[in-house]
Amino acid sequence: MARNLEQSAVLVGRFRKGPKVGTGSFGDVYEGCDLINNKPVAIKQELRESKTFLRELDIMKRLQISDSSIGIPKLLYDGTTSTHTLGYRFLVMELLGQNLSELHKSCGGTFTCPTVCKIAVEIITRFEELHEQGVIHRDVKPQNFLISRDPHDSKIFICDFGLSGRYIDDNGNHMLFQTGLKPIGTARYASMRVHRGYERSRRDDFEAAGYMLIYLLKGSLPWQGLKLKDRAHKWKVILAKKKETTLEELTMNCPTVLHDFVAYCRAMRFNQRPKYEYWRKRFLSTYYEIKDPDTPDYYDWIQ
Repeated sequence: MARNLEQSAVLVGRFRKGPKVGTGSFGDVYEGCDLINNKPVAIKQELRESKTFLRELDIMKRLQISDSSIGIPKLLYDGTTSTHTLGYRFLVMELLGQNLSELHKSCGGTFTCPTVCKIAVEIITRFEELHEQGVIHRDVKPQNFLISRDPHDSKIFICDFGLSGRYIDDNGNHMLFQTGLKPIGTARYASMRVHRGYERSRRDDFEAAGYMLIYLLKGSLPWQGLKLKDRAHKWKVILAKKKETTLEELTMNCPTVLHDFVAYCRAMRFNQRPKYEYWRKRFLSTYYEIKDPDTPDYYDWIQ
């Protein structure tokens, strides 16, 4: 009897599958090894047949072909175990380091202001790279941002494109505005427009990043810990809390740039191009204002 992917130690005669290291939007992620060059890889295996696998594969290929320097894991191989009756599909990617959620926990559940500002600069750059290729991420959360395995590389990578989509069609036209859509992504960080069922665009990636940065700095958000019955109730209750929380309350004890950033994101028009360079400069300026001039440039987890 043919073995399925879970029972197979080596995929396509090249990639040895190791221990599970995480879960993405459509499957589990395993650490592995490329037997040809003996380099570590990440293997993402589909849990059940879904469109998210093909969506992620299409977007990763598109991004990698368009710009090989973009800050995403390099796609090394994709395929299906066609010889097996279950037909599990998988992606093999460059293995990166820990994600921001893991690093956040290892630093005691909060990051310092300088580190959050450095993270903001990196995330804005990743968004610009994605958005310039007509892609919006649509699931911004700490788990989807990874550092390099090289301790000398300060780049923060963005991953997991299972919920991503294109906001530009093949003719170069921006998608049309819609309402009544089912919210997707992570409710804790989603923009208020996503909660309301509005079509997603670049502004929603930005607003979600604002909430995530505040969370990384303060360790919590006002809409955590609410009593939630089910998914629909969760999205409704969290939206109500986001609406009643003033920006001043949300960004209390945060640098001014975070207050201004969230205010800007909430005011953006549906098809507006974000001011990537302006906000990079604002966060970088804040970083140097609050950073101890006698300490070197580094993230909290490098200390």
